[in-house]
Amino acid sequence: MATGAVLARILTQYSDKGSKAAQKDIAKLTKKFDDFGKKAAKSFKIAITATAALAVKIGTDAVQAAIDDSKSQVILANALKTTANANGQLTTEAEAYIEATMFRVNVADEQLRASLAQLLISTGDLTQAERLQTIALDVAGATGKDLSAVTIAMTKANEGNVDALKRLSPELSGLIYKGMKAEEAFALLGVAYGGTAEALANLDPLTNLKLQYGEVLETLGYELLPVVREFAEYIKTNVLPI
Repeated sequence: MATGAVLARILTQYSDKGSKAAQKDIAKLTKKFDDFGKKAAKSFKIAITATAALAVKIGTDAVQAAIDDSKSQVILANALKTTANANGQLTTEAEAYIEATMFRVNVADEQLRASLAQLLISTGDLTQAERLQTIALDVAGATGKDLSAVTIAMTKANEGNVDALKRLSPELSGLIYKGMKAEEAFALLGVAYGGTAEALANLDPLTNLKLQYGEVLETLGYELLPVVREFAEYIKTNVLPI
C-alpha cells in the first residue's frame, strides 16, 4: 500500500480500527524497505568484489600482453640484424609496417612479427620480406591456413623447395606445377590471391575491435610493468630471505 493511502487512512478514518490498520501498513512498508536495503547492500558487495576481480584480471592480462609484445619485438629486431640494420632505422620502418598491416588484415602484431622475422632471415631484405608476407597473408586467408604454416612454406620455397607450397592445400597443388621457380610461384600466388586478406578483414569488424582492445591492454601493461618489477624485486629482496 502506498504511503499516501496510509496517511489518508489516519487522517480521514481516525478510529481504533483505522489506527491499527495504519500501523500494519507502516509495518509492511518498513519491512519492504528493510528487505530492499539488505538486497541492495548484498548486491553492492557482489558488485565491488566482481569489480576488484575484473581489475586484477585486466591488470594481469595487460602485463602479459606487454610482455608478449616485447618478446615479439626483440625477435624481429634480432632478425633485422641480418640486414645491415646498424642504426636501427629498419626496426622503426618494420614496426610502422606491422602497425599498419595489423589493422588492415586483422592479424595480431605478434603473429606478423614472427612471420616477418622468419622471412627476413630467409631473404635478408626487409622490402622483400614484406612483399612475401603480403602474399603469405593473402594465401592464408584464401586457403584457411594459419599465417605461420604459410610463412614456413614460403620460406622453404624461397630456399628452393617450392613443393612446400604445393603441400599447403589442393588449390595450391593445382596452381604450382613441377619445376616452377620460387619467384614464379610467388608472382602467381600474388595474382591469384592478391587482396584476399584485406577483403576478408573488411567483413570482420569484431576481430578488428579485439585487436584494438589488445593494443589498449598492451599500453596499460607497459605502464604496469615497472610496478610489477618493483614488487617482484621487493619479494626477492625482503620477503624470501625471511
